[in-house]
Amino acid sequence: MKSLVLVLTTFFAALAASAQTPRITEATFLKKERQDLEAQTEQRIMEMLETSRLREEQARMQKLESTSFSVVQPAPAIVQQPAVQAVQVVPEADATQTW
Repeated sequence: MKSLVLVLTTFFAALAASAQTPRITEATFLKKERQDLEAQTEQRIMEMLETSRLREEQARMQKLESTSFSVVQPAPAIVQQPAVQAVQVVPEADATQTW
């Protein structure tokens, strides 16, 4: 009798495990499908972002190439000295001196 109970218990345990396996497998499959779809979405977003960055960089390059500007070398600083004026010193006439 014990062996019959043991056999039945083992049988029902195996049956219960096999009944749950398809749901676990289906859940695992759905999870994998979702993860794959998320990865594809992220990849598409990255492609679009990089395409946008590439176009913006090309536009900046074209703008720089079309802009004609020359590099002007700064002129050396010229320090102007104040003009020196010649001053003639004339002695004042002394009242005691006669000419």
